[in-house]
Amino acid sequence: MTGYCPNCDETRELRTERRRETYMVRDEPIEVEADVLVCSTCGQAVFDEKRDERTLRAAYDVYRARKGLLKPDEIRELRERYGLSQRSLARLLGWGLVTVQRYERGALQDKSHDDLLRALEDPSFVLELLDRHGDRLPERVRQAVRSAALGAAALRYPVKLAREVERAILVDYHRRPDLHGLRAFDLERLEQLVVYLARRCPGAFKTKMAKLLWLADFGHFRLHRVSITGLAYARYPYGPAPDHFASVMAALEELGTVRVVEGVAGPYQGEVVEAVQEESLDEFAEAERRTIDWVVARFGRMVAAELSRLSHAEPSWAERADGDLIPYAEADRIRMLDGLEAR
Repeated sequence: MTGYCPNCDETRELRTERRRETYMVRDEPIEVEADVLVCSTCGQAVFDEKRDERTLRAAYDVYRARKGLLKPDEIRELRERYGLSQRSLARLLGWGLVTVQRYERGALQDKSHDDLLRALEDPSFVLELLDRHGDRLPERVRQAVRSAALGAAALRYPVKLAREVERAILVDYHRRPDLHGLRAFDLERLEQLVVYLARRCPGAFKTKMAKLLWLADFGHFRLHRVSITGLAYARYPYGPAPDHFASVMAALEELGTVRVVEGVAGPYQGEVVEAVQEESLDEFAEAERRTIDWVVARFGRMVAAELSRLSHAEPSWAERADGDLIPYAEADRIRMLDGLEAR
């Protein structure tokens, strides 16, 4: 190839040579192997933007390895692990969007920023970020990131998932107690209730279990202005269900409370919740037991599809988008609960 040689001040034939070059990276000399264009006549190195940029990036990689800094693709992988956009990550960390963009394009991060980015490897840190700065994100984004973090926690700390779920729900309760029915979440109470419902409604699909919990919590709130479990509920395509229901059920499975198996109910096939422990409602007051038994008597024999159809007719579900939380104040207009007051 040909190019301009500043030493000869003429266009010359150029060749590629492999050379050891030294770049100063933050006042530290970094030696790298580089492909350099040189003039075939005088041997002068000729500037080539793309080659020099590749060499600089190689020098940065050596520097990162020496200092233990994350590479751009590692930063991107950590961000995408939780479903975060560049903008959402910047908001959680309190940075400008351009900072995240520059780091993922290859700019060198400083040590303090690298420490924060590396901390994302721990899903517990992400949950803490959401606790502190989650209000900087849209509600649906926050919920999606929390679900991803809980899922990552289950893989990283399999024996700690239940406590991570409990902690996350409790933290959310302290932020928004009204969305939890004004009761602090108690994992042991939830365990007892799910076992009781599973034994009284054998063969119940997960989707049916979600509706029974919703009806019990909202029914009790309707009568006594407090929920039974302290769970928050969201609109799902198949009807109302506990917020982050998959993580909640995974926690109960980890504790050995229930197991989820494939099952059949009539023409339907799905995931059935089977109780592992013996049933007990020792943690519940008499009024709570009456609400639970009313829900079992009224809806316990219905299949999941029928419960979903009925819940879809409720304004509290129909007026919301998927992922939206359902306020407990909606309990007063849930038609499926009509008749509960008579007990």
